[in-house]
Amino acid sequence: SCPEDAVPVPSASAVEEEEGEEEEDTIVESAAILCIILLLILLTVGFEEIKESIEENCPRKMEPMIESLFGEMTVLGFLSVFTFVISKTPIFTVLSAKIFGEGEEDQLLEIFEFVHYTLFFVMIFFVIQVLSLEKQGIETMAQWLEMDRACQDEDYMNAVR
Repeated sequence: SCPEDAVPVPSASAVEEEEGEEEEDTIVESAAILCIILLLILLTVGFEEIKESIEENCPRKMEPMIESLFGEMTVLGFLSVFTFVISKTPIFTVLSAKIFGEGEEDQLLEIFEFVHYTLFFVMIFFVIQVLSLEKQGIETMAQWLEMDRACQDEDYMNAVR
């Protein structure tokens, strides 16, 4: 019989099975990382293509608005990186425990993430709004140019009088 304080030794097959599961987990994690990297690359290339298309098809008079849009996106990107870095440090845990008490270490981080996601959705709304206003501005400019050309046409002006 075994003494009570003896540590059971796993069998060789149990060790091999555990190593096989760890290897499988490593393969799955590697595949996930590869897929995430590919997705980020595709999103970046897609974003750049859309940005170039908007800049190339934008009338000169609308360029300041588009530059402002991408400037805001740059600032929000910086804030997003800052948020990510700061959320990975123990700052929130310590501050949350001091502000909300012991056992509430995640409360401040949850509030911070809520505000961060809210700002993200405000940015999405801002982008949609700016692009919509640009489209309306381009349409209005085209209408005004057409009316200006019509006003300069003598035949049209004689027909209207």
